[in-house]
Amino acid sequence: MKKLRDETRSLPVHLDDQQVLVRSAELAHTIQAIEVEEDAQAALKTQMKATMASLVAKQSRLASVVANRLEFQDVTVEILFSPDAVPDGIVQEVRLDTAEILGTRSLREDERQLALEQD
Repeated sequence: MKKLRDETRSLPVHLDDQQVLVRSAELAHTIQAIEVEEDAQAALKTQMKATMASLVAKQSRLASVVANRLEFQDVTVEILFSPDAVPDGIVQEVRLDTAEILGTRSLREDERQLALEQD
């Protein structure tokens, strides 16, 4: 017979002890790498879930604001004391952005000292 050509094929080969030892070390390293990757992916998945939950909560809050055309914001409220009204005086709470009177009430105990100091 005459040689036509050489070709390379993947065929079973029996390994000696040294080759098995090298493959065993590779296997241990690969198992460890898989564990590290699984932990990293789990941590990333947890972070992604938290980010999504935050975005969904923001979406819900903004949808409510848009639908109701109303949003809670910090507004300065002026507390006014009228000493001439009723025996102990009255307090009026007025929002400064719209001048709306939020309420009228009696002077609280903690406000009495302030009222006396301002006389």
